[in-house]
Amino acid sequence: NYAFYRAMVDYKTGRYQAALEAWEEQLRSNPSNDTLNYFAGSAFLALGENDRALQYFEKVTAREGSVFFSDACWYIGLVLVKQHKTAEAVKWIGKSQHEGREDLLAQLQQHGAP
Repeated sequence: NYAFYRAMVDYKTGRYQAALEAWEEQLRSNPSNDTLNYFAGSAFLALGENDRALQYFEKVTAREGSVFFSDACWYIGLVLVKQHKTAEAVKWIGKSQHEGREDLLAQLQQHGAP
């Protein structure tokens, strides 16, 4: 799909808004596509639009079989840490298989997380 790969080039070169425009257009015809939702969430995260990023990452985590499930859980957790929702963040980070998971969970527990 040329439009998707063109948007990936935009994303990888920091042109997040251009990538989002292409992916959001594709999402209108395929709203549950985990690849599109994951990269749209990643682009919004890169733009500092955390709440919008969460919306897309949550769509990815609706399917535990998604290849992006673990990474989406990790990013949801990081956003929730930024929002000072530590207990909820711990839940999401715990679902991730990210290599930094154990260290981050330990740090959060040192600061009073459940």
